Parts: sequence; C-alpha cells; structure tokens
Amino acid sequence: MIKSIGQRIFSFITKFKEEVYLKGSSGSTSTTVVVKEADGRLGTNGTFQSKGHHGYSGFIQILPSDFMVNEEDTDAGSFVVYDDSARGVTTLGDGNDLWAFVPIPAFSTATTVTIYGSDTSSVACYKTSFKKNTADSSLGTGNVGTAINISDTTASTSSELESDTDDAFCIGVKVTPANEETRVYGGLITITTE
Repeated sequence: MIKSIGQRIFSFITKFKEEVYLKGSSGSTSTTVVVKEADGRLGTNGTFQSKGHHGYSGFIQILPSDFMVNEEDTDAGSFVVYDDSARGVTTLGDGNDLWAFVPIPAFSTATTVTIYGSDTSSVACYKTSFKKNTADSSLGTGNVGTAINISDTTASTSSELESDTDDAFCIGVKVTPANEETRVYGGLITITTE
C-alpha cells in the first residue's frame, strides 16, 4: 500500500523477492560500501574497512591487566602492578609464569606476537581452546622485546563459536619471568584482515 505524504513523496516499505542491482555504481567487490548520496540517491563510497580490535586494524593490544599468574607457586597468589615510572606487572614469587589469553577479531589472522618488558624473559605462544579441555598447540617461542613469528592463526568462525560440539580458540601468551623483579609492560599481536 502506498501512502502519499505530499509533494509526490511517498512513504512505503519495498520488499524484493529477487536480487537488486544498482545501475551506474562503481566498485564491484563485496567490500564496496553502499551509501546515501547528498541528493538522496544510493551510491558507493570507497570500501569497507574492518576496524579490527578496538579500532586498530593492524594489531591487538595486550595490556598489563590482561596477564594473570599461574599456579606453580601457590604462596604467590597473584601479581603486583608497579605504579612508579616503569609500570608493569610481575609475579610475587619465583617460578611463576604470567599468562594472557587474547581472542582474534573476526575476519583476522594473527601473525606475530611482541611482548614488552624490563628484560628478555622467554615467551611462548599457543593456540588455546576456551571451550574444551584440549591440549594447546605451540605457535612459536621467543623473548620479551622481539617480534615472535607465530604460525598464522585465524579467528574462530561464528559456527565454531555457536556450536556445542566445535572447538574455538584464542592465543595464549606465556611469559616466564627471569626473576621476581621482571616486569611485563604489555604487548602487541600483529593481525591481517580479510
């Protein structure tokens, strides 16, 4: 039903049973953005750009607060955040590791991991399940302060996330501090987007 609202302007909803084609539009890829032009016509304007993780399309930030201590020294209990000029986190006892678990944004692939800290403690990266009790698979190892080339790791798909039977993964980053004075400041995971 068409309802006239004056001056040859009609208010109605149009539904199409078949595909709709835009004539005279430029761009032919699935990333072309359809926009409303100033005169009200539909047009295209550039390409869709994934905003990645928190608006950064090239990397994921790992904050100090993303790290937690493992259970190896149960007397340690937690970790310490230093609030002087060299902020960072450290464990409260020798023998503890710091772990961060980082999801990969949709349509992205993780390629390198860099952890920043006060020394060159060892770092190990894993593909880690967050839905099942399955063994981690190693993605690469290195040291604090250097980019670690990891096995390319893609984001879990929507069906993997929604399924009760499929597994889904994130990146587990383990820092083994050289001593209890080692500070971890954070890190970056480099990503590429589809």
